[in-house]
Amino acid sequence: MKTIDTKAMQTVMLDMLDDFTNYCDAHGYVYLLDYGTLLGAVRHQGFIPWDDDMDIMMMRDDFERAICGYQSDRYEAYCHCNTEDYSGAWAKLVDTWTTSVSEKHGDGAPVSIDIYPVDRLPESPRVRWFESRIQQVLLYIIWACVTPFGHMSTAFVGAPKTFATYRRYLWRSFVKNAMILVFRHTRASFWGRISERLAKRHHDSGNPEMAFVVSPNPYEPVITEAFFEKRKKCPFEDRAYWIPEDYDSYLTQIYGDYMTPVPPEARIGKHQTTYLWRDDIPTMQR
Repeated sequence: MKTIDTKAMQTVMLDMLDDFTNYCDAHGYVYLLDYGTLLGAVRHQGFIPWDDDMDIMMMRDDFERAICGYQSDRYEAYCHCNTEDYSGAWAKLVDTWTTSVSEKHGDGAPVSIDIYPVDRLPESPRVRWFESRIQQVLLYIIWACVTPFGHMSTAFVGAPKTFATYRRYLWRSFVKNAMILVFRHTRASFWGRISERLAKRHHDSGNPEMAFVVSPNPYEPVITEAFFEKRKKCPFEDRAYWIPEDYDSYLTQIYGDYMTPVPPEARIGKHQTTYLWRDDIPTMQR
């Protein structure tokens, strides 16, 4: 199988995102670039040079309609709403012509784009705090179900090599592998559906405050429906996608001084995965 280099992988993701976002625009489903993809659009007018993934977000109703209705000969969208045994915590848009090898995540995963659902939050601060902790635990369990034993913590990435860093690295690696041993024989889809039901619990509450609930940092940052209504097209490489007009306060909540790049030692891809073209796909089709 032929390796897909970083530039080719980015083109694969852009073509995939084009197909999905054109579908969303045609049907009135609102999406926004998110996390590092939004940061790349604002700071680089494209990919962060060392980034190896793409993220978008959608409000829950549009998210489920888009995922369940989207069809393509090449790309597929997966989530709990359309896939019974789906093992993720949020939706994935994948290129079925690709595969991968990865010591960190296991082999076989195609090039993908993360699609995050945004849900209404509970009005009570106490309920919000309690549910956010449950979501964090569920996300770690889902991760443990699908991660190979022997996973090592990424605490070293971008951190000074001190005794405290070594101690944190060893402790996190121990805890993560203990979770893998406990939960690896359970179904990630089971825990994912519990997480999804909890995330949708306040869907009809009318509370204007919303957030990406099923995340490592749930319930942050907090946004409203107006955040999705006030959007604009932003150049991204040789394309253009929707971003929020209020991107500054959003990115500041996530990254702080987001216009200053991270130190050189931290400029590495998040997934550390080698992507490949599948052998059964003719070269002329790629």
